Amino acid sequence: MKELELKYSFDKPYIYSGTKEDSYVNLLIEVKPGEEIRKEGYEVKGTDFCIVLDVSGSMSGYIEEGISKLETAVKSTKNLYQYLTPEDSVSLIIYHSYPVVILDHAKNISEEEYNKAVEKAYTESGATNISAALKKAREILKVNTGNTKKIIFLTDGLPVEDREEDGIEEGNLIAEENISITALGIGNDFNYTYIEKVVKPGRGTTDWIKSAGESIQIFEKTLKRAKSIVVNEIELEIKVSEKVRANEYYRAVPETTYYGKLELDKERIYKIKLDDIEKNRYYQYVFEIAIPGVQNEYEGKFRVMSAKLRYQIPATKERKEEKVDIVIEMTRDIEKSNYEYQSVKEIVERCKIKKLDEYLNEYINKNNDKGVIKTIDEIIERLEEIGEEEIAENYRKIKENYIKTKNIPNNLLIAASNSSTKINDEGFITEDDNLEELYNDIF
Repeated sequence: MKELELKYSFDKPYIYSGTKEDSYVNLLIEVKPGEEIRKEGYEVKGTDFCIVLDVSGSMSGYIEEGISKLETAVKSTKNLYQYLTPEDSVSLIIYHSYPVVILDHAKNISEEEYNKAVEKAYTESGATNISAALKKAREILKVNTGNTKKIIFLTDGLPVEDREEDGIEEGNLIAEENISITALGIGNDFNYTYIEKVVKPGRGTTDWIKSAGESIQIFEKTLKRAKSIVVNEIELEIKVSEKVRANEYYRAVPETTYYGKLELDKERIYKIKLDDIEKNRYYQYVFEIAIPGVQNEYEGKFRVMSAKLRYQIPATKERKEEKVDIVIEMTRDIEKSNYEYQSVKEIVERCKIKKLDEYLNEYINKNNDKGVIKTIDEIIERLEEIGEEEIAENYRKIKENYIKTKNIPNNLLIAASNSSTKINDEGFITEDDNLEELYNDIF
């Protein structure tokens, strides 16, 4: 049984061998659960959930008329109970200036006890210390129970009693423990790009809760995803061939994320921790590659890199390894070398929009007017080229507000960053999907 399937394609499948100049291509790697492991019984048996809930003073504000953000968070947290199994544990941390542990690896707790514990969120209030709360969650989940580990982090704002750098450092330490974070931002006050930086090292995800009703839906989606994991502790090791340059890389699906430059070690190896794999999703990653020019024209295969996947099947605790050589075709036919896979190119283009959105937020923070306007214009142009008119309109509103007032409403910034994160496909595998046919122009 092949638990994970690894496929790859380049946006340009043929490289002209009649030039001494470097050729620049984009490599798309797709990782997908195999058909057998998608059957019932391979899902993770137990999960250690840790809910980290913001109870700072600003959470008393309203998310919609008559409903506070804290009420919304409490109701959503209570909804977790229906998904717990005897193998699961649940920890609960409420935090403001400091974290307060309400539950620690509670198992087989009654619904009444659980609800009373969650309602203690109404008894605390203060400023916001995000890094201290995440540190406490990390310390709790470091206990080895054999379960997969998931932090669900709810917040409505910015760090007050710590620095952004502290939260990002905690995100790195949490990733080293193979703990995944799902961050849920409530309302229009939180800093989307900062929270993304916190969850990025552990391949976490970020979502925006705009209303009380949406909170329940997003929370349920988060829990169902955690319970459908069939492969975890996944590491992709790539060994890049001599003179080939691997530049920046992205996660394209299910949540588009810009990871920056690959820093190869002295043996030209780079190791990447991948997402936990759910049984109903495929995952895609994009790498920018420079292929060196050759001295003599020839036709044939050129090995760009080798890729090794190491992973665990949590249901059986088995550890597996797969190795694939990633090759590209060299050709003497210059016309053939101009052929492109448009499907791959569009995925890459969407990834670049996400990178530009990160640059935009940096320019805004630095009050770099020229950088802000130039980046918005480039984002809009790229969005128009791929037909994303609705997202482009949101960036036009950002530009209009910035030109008029040098200020951008936070809800517009969150909406823009959220849309650029969700800009590629969700990666769902449905029963009537045939991915072989769907991607036959790619793979």
